[in-house]
Amino acid sequence: MKAKLLIFFLAFWMAPSVLIDFVAAPAIFRNVSNLQEAGTLGMVIFKAFNSLELVLSLIIFGLAFSLCRNNKIKKPWLVLFTALVMWAGFFRLYLSPSIIDINQARYELSEESEEFETLSNEHRFYHKLYVKMEGAKVIFLLVGVIMVFRIREEQEV
Repeated sequence: MKAKLLIFFLAFWMAPSVLIDFVAAPAIFRNVSNLQEAGTLGMVIFKAFNSLELVLSLIIFGLAFSLCRNNKIKKPWLVLFTALVMWAGFFRLYLSPSIIDINQARYELSEESEEFETLSNEHRFYHKLYVKMEGAKVIFLLVGVIMVFRIREEQEV
């Protein structure tokens, strides 16, 4: 039962991640004419979703830890689930707030100012990091789903 719950929560995290990253976010920036409004809307969505991700990562870790204690999964797999908790925490507690703060500071400056350019470079760095980490997170979630499916199959045989 816990393995089924683990698969459910991993998939429940992965599906909206893919939808938001590859459908919603690009659609916002294509269809909202004001870049500031698009950025603000995107960060509201990501900040809220990052909170959900942190909760889901803790639930997933708890289930995985319980399965590990019952010898259903091997301890090295806990590294994956620990990494997901750390990933979600980093997104929610550092990366998203940093991007939001940088954007708010940029919106108060003239686009010709040197400080605006400095903040824009910093924003680009954090945004690229966010995108790369999002892609890796989806891969980790997929690996987790596949791993738990395989464990379930082995236990049913």
